[in-house]
Amino acid sequence: MAQKYDMPILYSCHQRSRKKLEVMHFTLDPRVIQHEPLGFHNYNCLQMNAFAVVSDSGTYQTCDDR
Repeated sequence: MAQKYDMPILYSCHQRSRKKLEVMHFTLDPRVIQHEPLGFHNYNCLQMNAFAVVSDSGTYQTCDDR
């Protein structure tokens, strides 16, 4: 995604995931910014202002403006 859209990506990365990436010697694109996990409020604010959201956390909520 970083390469296709040439945009920075904020990766809210849990310590377990960060450790797994290190053990596997996995290299992220330089546009991927690893960040400590965000709290619920901050994560929701990030989602509201993001170009796109990809999440495996189950906290992504849709907003129905009807």
